[in-house]
Amino acid sequence: MNVRELLNSVVERMSDTRTHVLRLQGGRQPRKLRLTELEDRVLFSASPATALVDPSLQVDQSAGMLDSAEPVSADPDIAADSTTSAQDSQQQATRELVFVDSSAEDYQQLLDDLWSHQDPDRQLDVVLLSTQRDGIEQITETLAQYTTEKLDAVHFVSHGTENAIKLGSGWLTSESIQQDQALIESWSHALNEGADLLFYGCDLAGSDAGRTLLENIATATGADIAASIDDTGAAVLGGDWDLEYELGNVTTDIVFSEVAQADYSGLLNTFTVTNTNDSGAGSLRQAIINANSLSGTDTISFAGLGAGTHTITLASSVTVTDTIVIDGS
Repeated sequence: MNVRELLNSVVERMSDTRTHVLRLQGGRQPRKLRLTELEDRVLFSASPATALVDPSLQVDQSAGMLDSAEPVSADPDIAADSTTSAQDSQQQATRELVFVDSSAEDYQQLLDDLWSHQDPDRQLDVVLLSTQRDGIEQITETLAQYTTEKLDAVHFVSHGTENAIKLGSGWLTSESIQQDQALIESWSHALNEGADLLFYGCDLAGSDAGRTLLENIATATGADIAASIDDTGAAVLGGDWDLEYELGNVTTDIVFSEVAQADYSGLLNTFTVTNTNDSGAGSLRQAIINANSLSGTDTISFAGLGAGTHTITLASSVTVTDTIVIDGS
């Protein structure tokens, strides 16, 4: 079977596949396109911006699809040595899954950094969470595919508050976790012993309510936990990339490169306004929408706008349905 026939076969199978995951394997050629079929999922190295493959995609074989740019040796000994070497490399690498919520500010910048991942000791799979579906359901569906080849770490890159984390279309809180208990407990089947769960959202471990939520997740999954007690993101906005709070023995490093940490221009804080846009991530409108969706009193603050007077012009009215404090200091 040649490369094009194999690709067509895989694309046909994808019509019955519910979740498509990006696999990013560090090594000598981190940008090489590689497609592998494993059980019922399709794992491929491609641009993280397109998590679902378009069946009409035209593949340039010179890009190295299935290493097709290189001649295939007919010598069985050479082929066996190559297979053994690849298997040994994968066995030594940690297996990690990264969920990036599409509501996160400048999420494409973060995905681009994961795409350029070059650490041979870490094999990364990446999933972009849709804001149109419940995040717990999306996560559970994805983790259900890892019952054979289990994970050493799972990263959750999304907005956070001191008592909740944004996942897809909903929020996970110490109250809502009760209704999702069975689903979250099922995550443990995808985790190796001693696996880590890392939550990047701002302030999640900064309150008793947030820490209670994290303790419940640790109990349900049996995993070690790391989370932030303050703002996560750009230093110029008061953020950092330290996950200061830990439950258990967390051995997994931050998934983003030092360059990405320094260059990232946003915060993973739900209620911070960082621009004067009418809508979208970092806007006042989006901050109010987020605050409306989470019960209790929420404070909206401003960061990174610089000195002087700034005007926000709204194209339409914004309805406030919850108690909100807007701190313009």
